[in-house]
This record gives sequence, structure tokens and C-alpha cells, in this order.
Amino acid sequence: MMHTDTFSKYLRRSIPILFFLIWNVHAVVFVPKAPKIPVKSYILMEVNTGKIIANHEENKKIQPASITKLMTAYSVFEALENGQISLNDPVRISQRASSIGGSTM
Repeated sequence: MMHTDTFSKYLRRSIPILFFLIWNVHAVVFVPKAPKIPVKSYILMEVNTGKIIANHEENKKIQPASITKLMTAYSVFEALENGQISLNDPVRISQRASSIGGSTM
């Protein structure tokens, strides 16, 4: 009977440790791989720690695509947030500006 009590006590102490170990091994084993995407370079970084999560040729110098569109969108959203403009404000576009085609690289 005493041997059974010792085993039972050992089992009760071991089960939480076993679950802890299984949970941590599971977390390490199933870390997702970096994405395979058809781009020349990229970097994905965790904003709070600065830890690089995934990268591919991150130091390669390339021309950024659509940077003008991104900066325009950023400026518009910043002005909306600051109350400088609203979504109901009219936007005037000159005839000349409307006749110019998009940029190409």
C-alpha cells in the first residue's frame, strides 16, 4: 500500500511537469517557416522588440514600387486623423493632371 501511495504522489507531481514540457516542445516544433513569395526582397520585423521574424535579401537595393501612392495615402490619412480634411471635401484635379498617365519603371 505504501508503494502505491508513493507512486501516486510521484504521478501527481509529474503530470504538470509533463504537460509543461509537451506544451513547450510543441511551441518550438511548430514555428512557421518563412513565407516563399515571388519578390526580390522583404523583411518582416516585430514592431515592439525589433526582432526579425522573416527576411529574404533584405539588404538588396531595389526601387520601391508605388512609393508615391503610399506617401499620398499616408498624407491623406494623417490629414483626416488631424481633422485638416474630411471625406466630404471636394478635390479639384486640373485638366493637365487628369491627362497625365501613370508612372512606369
